[in-house]
Amino acid sequence: MVLLLIFLPFLLNGQSWKDDILMSVGSKNITAGEFARFYEKHGQGSQVDSVLANFILFKLKVADALNEKLDSEESFKTTVKAYRDQLASGYLVDQKTKDNLLKIEYDRLMTELRVWHILVECPGNASPADTAEAWSTATKIRDRIIKGESFEIVAKGASDDPTVKSNGGDLGYITAFQTTMPFENAAYSLRIGELSGPVRSADGYHIIKVTEKRPAQGSVLVQHIMKTVPPGYSEEEDKEAKAEINAIYNKLENGEPFDELARTESDHSASASNGGRLEWFSSGETVKEFAEAAFAIPQKGNFSEPVRTPAGWHVIRLIDKKAPPSFEEAKPYLESQLMRSSLISQAREVLINNLKSEYGYKIDQASAQWFIDNSDTLVTRGLAYYDPQKVPEGTLYRFADQQMSNSAFATFVKNRGPVIKTDEPDLFVNAMIKASTDERILMYEDSRLEEKYPEITDLVNDFSDDILAFEISELKMWGQRESDTTGLEEFYEANKNDYLSAQSINAKIYTYLVRGGDKALSKAYNKYSR
Repeated sequence: MVLLLIFLPFLLNGQSWKDDILMSVGSKNITAGEFARFYEKHGQGSQVDSVLANFILFKLKVADALNEKLDSEESFKTTVKAYRDQLASGYLVDQKTKDNLLKIEYDRLMTELRVWHILVECPGNASPADTAEAWSTATKIRDRIIKGESFEIVAKGASDDPTVKSNGGDLGYITAFQTTMPFENAAYSLRIGELSGPVRSADGYHIIKVTEKRPAQGSVLVQHIMKTVPPGYSEEEDKEAKAEINAIYNKLENGEPFDELARTESDHSASASNGGRLEWFSSGETVKEFAEAAFAIPQKGNFSEPVRTPAGWHVIRLIDKKAPPSFEEAKPYLESQLMRSSLISQAREVLINNLKSEYGYKIDQASAQWFIDNSDTLVTRGLAYYDPQKVPEGTLYRFADQQMSNSAFATFVKNRGPVIKTDEPDLFVNAMIKASTDERILMYEDSRLEEKYPEITDLVNDFSDDILAFEISELKMWGQRESDTTGLEEFYEANKNDYLSAQSINAKIYTYLVRGGDKALSKAYNKYSR
């Protein structure tokens, strides 16, 4: 690879070359590391002199944007901060634990479960009495099934899931990240035919049963024609829709184009204008009747017989099918889903414990005991607060150069409110201390990320430059495409004196090129440094 030839002498001597100055644009120095990242991102398979020309023009654009003070605009600052915070979130978890969770979720992604469930509604903010009643109801429902009653019949009579009338509790096949995490964890822990105990989610308590397991089916791309059957339909309405879809099916059998029939006959307005084409989907991402019919189509271009779903009647045509992804292919999706799921709290908890050790976290037990002794049920329920005049002076906990005073903790409790429902003072105080500690120690770690992980600074700077270059191009309508090398050379020659300092490209770049043995880039250097 050209880049290795360019920097080989310095790679052998460590990483210090990345901070060496290659050129100056205006008052800003450009390092070897910046060019290395640019080459890796934009230069693969390209002529080196073209990449260098693009790099120079790119930096000229950034300099022009800075001169126009585009970096001072609030929209720019907000966008860059959001990107930085998104990057940071990936560092505020224990990486080993995160990797293990990704492997667990990939294994689940490769195994599809056919699950049935019964839901007893109980919102997350339900009172202890209502929660206990819902749990008791779920337990009694489970006992009925264990004693021999049909799961489907019990579900239709007892489940609060509004879809139960049409599916009898059968959710079809699910895989990773398609249900709530408590539901998923319970389902993947069950053997075929086994019945779970009451499983708590934000919706309530679930009784779950797994009836089948199979390898992942991959994903399909289909188009469909639908005739709608309205909610609360009559038998006559269903027959009418079925007759219409059968007529369409016969037209397809006689060779009429699927796309045209979808545009003129389908009731699905979201896809009809596009020939009935849908997005890629896997099992569990659409209603089970539709998914099963789609995955059963044997060959691309074939279409199904009419299929009934809760929405109506369909004919489905297979456009394409993909095998399940490898771990590396699935990793971006899994990481994205993991960071949004409750599962990531495990990796965050491990990091917090590691940070406590790293930063010498210590808690003052006497201060903690004072809060326990002064936490009555009004305080634990968030109906009263610690009297500021009575809170003793001192520090509740400390780590690194940070400390939480007793008075600051009392204010935290007032502003945050109870994090658990309990009338036990020790449980309440310990939970509040943990919440405060977790928040403070993660904030402290976040403030040190750029120091501990310099690549964050590089990524944020590159992102900022990309935005600035784009914005100045939009503002001034820079005329030449970056891939147009001739245009770049002309633009560079016409404008280089406006942007580059007298020592426009530092002699160090020539050293890199000559010692690296890259004649093409040496020639490019000579061209652009004249």
